[in-house]
Amino acid sequence: MIRASIPARFGAGLLAACVAASCTQAPAGAAAAVSPERTDPPVSALPASIVRALGTDERVLDCAQGTRNGVSQFQSDWVETQRADLNDDGRADWIVHGRHDCLRDGDDAYWWAYADEPAGQRLVLSAVAAQDLSVADTRTNGFRDLRARDGAGEEVVRYDGSKYARPADEFASASATQVDTVAGRLEIVELPRADHGQEAFQVTLAGRELLRAGGGGKFPDYPVPRILQRYPQGIAPFDEVIVFQQDMRGNACAGGPLWILGLRRDGTHAISKPIDFCGGKAPQLSATREQLTIVLPGGPLNRGEGEVPAETWRYRGGEVMRMPAP
Repeated sequence: MIRASIPARFGAGLLAACVAASCTQAPAGAAAAVSPERTDPPVSALPASIVRALGTDERVLDCAQGTRNGVSQFQSDWVETQRADLNDDGRADWIVHGRHDCLRDGDDAYWWAYADEPAGQRLVLSAVAAQDLSVADTRTNGFRDLRARDGAGEEVVRYDGSKYARPADEFASASATQVDTVAGRLEIVELPRADHGQEAFQVTLAGRELLRAGGGGKFPDYPVPRILQRYPQGIAPFDEVIVFQQDMRGNACAGGPLWILGLRRDGTHAISKPIDFCGGKAPQLSATREQLTIVLPGGPLNRGEGEVPAETWRYRGGEVMRMPAP
């Protein structure tokens, strides 16, 4: 496995605008060109297609230092470059991360990956924020898995057949109501309203009810269960883990309580106790194979006055626990 670590901060000095066809070699000290099996010569100039793509990236164009008189100021030394054969085709692919402040977010850098193909370079990973990114020995759909690490932990980024997607990206749509899991098909079903008119939903696994929410069930004030994030690689001791967030109509809360479903291949499961939440900002999740860390950001209430204190929770061994404030 290779690792492409980055310093915590870089300066933001500007040079003259780069002409794509004449961008020179990557900055001194850039990592050598490597693949999981071999070491290549040091990285030289970025391909013109990558320079053009990064030069028109929204993070450059929206940055105060990224343009001058409407012209992109991106240069090849705004990024650091590594090479790795991601799909074992014998061609070293391109992994780049931001050095310039326009391509960073605090201690995180933005990362891109381009598959080097006979027709040119194809974008396969787009602007993932992480402190570092490493190439794993495992593969998904023919491409090496990537491990993205930030201050809260590490998560695996897998190739979905056309691009790399973080676990949260697989269910970015809040309307996802069906998913095939290691323990069978999971479905979220809206039930007919009773005479009292309250909403009710059922979460089923392989045709069996796991949880009923809303009228006559749990979370009566937050009746709508939504898949917040899925970890198909599992979190011990489960083969797959799904994080749910209960929601409500209207905007009094931007999402309500969270609960976690652990699944095993033999069909057994476990539901964690809920984490109480009525959020403004979205929860921040990061996972390793051993545990899931959930940060509930603090901030002003969605309605009314006052502040919501930040909280950090840990899901480990199928149990959730609030962590002491630092």
